[in-house]
Amino acid sequence: MKPFESITIEQVAKFPRPGLVIPMRLGFTPDSSAVTYLQSADGGLALSLWRYDIATGKRRVIAGPPPPRVFSRDEELRRERMRLREVGVTDYAFAPKAAVETLVVPMGGGVRVSVSGGELRDVPGTRDAIDPRLSPDGTKLAFVRDGDLYVIDLSTDALQRLTFDATEGLTNGLAEFCAQEELDRSRGFWWDDAGTRIAFAQADERHVPLYPIVHQGKDAVEVEYHRYPFAGEANAQVRLGVVELADGAITWMDTGDDPDFYLARAGFAPGGKLSAQTLSRDQRDLRLVTFDGREQRQLIHEHSEPWLNLDGDTRFQER
Repeated sequence: MKPFESITIEQVAKFPRPGLVIPMRLGFTPDSSAVTYLQSADGGLALSLWRYDIATGKRRVIAGPPPPRVFSRDEELRRERMRLREVGVTDYAFAPKAAVETLVVPMGGGVRVSVSGGELRDVPGTRDAIDPRLSPDGTKLAFVRDGDLYVIDLSTDALQRLTFDATEGLTNGLAEFCAQEELDRSRGFWWDDAGTRIAFAQADERHVPLYPIVHQGKDAVEVEYHRYPFAGEANAQVRLGVVELADGAITWMDTGDDPDFYLARAGFAPGGKLSAQTLSRDQRDLRLVTFDGREQRQLIHEHSEPWLNLDGDTRFQER
């Protein structure tokens, strides 16, 4: 694209901004032979997944952009809280420990997977899947649908439902409003390194009052209701669980006596122990804990006045 000689008011007033159509989400393929990234081919908001071969200098589109899609309300809200305006291919990931290159690409209406550099194929049973994520070895895919957590075996396409109690106001595997909007945590479940367990957050906000949001400016006034946690009032109550894929058994972690806390971060440490950062309601005390079974062990406690700012994710050094 040629440099802009001048920029008009019309260009400034729309997205993407002039000069900001650049590659996004750059990364290497697992064998480091190519660079992958997201970019619009026509300078708009519809992104495609590109692959640049380092040895040959050639690039090609791997996926997208798919046809325009209608998002579910849960996905719309998640996109808003992630400040995501782009459409098309907005996410992708390689399985970090797969024996062969395994790529997952969420697409309109479902999820697609490529193995060993082959063509992307549709994964059955993934329509309206939210936050699909490959297991580290690339053999399984987990996602949330209708507030419950599912996993699918990519070799057989066998679908396994892991939770069964989602209802209006209670979800499994999704980050609640405060986590997404205030704590920069958009994820609600985490694979272990072996691909045999998944830790997940259960968010219960059934006790949070419904708040009406009025949409005007259309032919008819629309009213949308959300459970909104006002400052000083009730927040969602969050539990941290681990589900075993072998038998579906769920173990709930002991996160302390006070249910009014924030689950700031979570994930598995090297060696298989689940870790979490828990933040007090007043945001002055942050604790990093690990779990043996369901019992917690505190590693670090930080206190700050008047509040403590979260910074990044938990990172453990592998030995």
